[in-house]
Amino acid sequence: CRPFRPQTKGKVEALARTVERLMVFNYEFTDVQELKQIIYELMQDLNGSVSQAIHNKPTVLLKEELPILAPIHRLELLSYVSRNKRLLRKVSMESMVQYQNAKYSVPVKYIGKEVTLDIRRDNLFVWYGDKCIRTHPISEKALNYQREDSLEILRSDVFKYLEDEELERFVDDNLHAYDDL
Repeated sequence: CRPFRPQTKGKVEALARTVERLMVFNYEFTDVQELKQIIYELMQDLNGSVSQAIHNKPTVLLKEELPILAPIHRLELLSYVSRNKRLLRKVSMESMVQYQNAKYSVPVKYIGKEVTLDIRRDNLFVWYGDKCIRTHPISEKALNYQREDSLEILRSDVFKYLEDEELERFVDDNLHAYDDL
């Protein structure tokens, strides 16, 4: 409950009351099934009691509203409990996106466009619409280029006068130097 925030008071008090009702069990259950049974009985009790907020029993209101409730889409629920994170980023002029103090390369044609970063375990997936345009392992290095992105970036700008072999040699040398940073 935050000071001077009356809208949080009821939520905190209701939660505190519920936890207080569970405390009488004092962790005295023998297995997971017994804990589930305790929680089920508490849930039945709470849903069968008149709520101060709605002045009715939640079970009664559920029966009335059930016909008009829309189904819940499982995929939408997953976004709340998933360990995967999705973030929006704008691709910089250097054809990079930033995530956790590190920059990751993407193809040049996405400069200025908004992309979605999908973080799964130790990998960063960069999406444009429904297309995965780049994948990187999450790294603590400041700059994370994929070779083809580096070639494309330099070919489109500063080093467009170089032959392909020279440019590839330059990129390979510099990518090794970036790794040493």
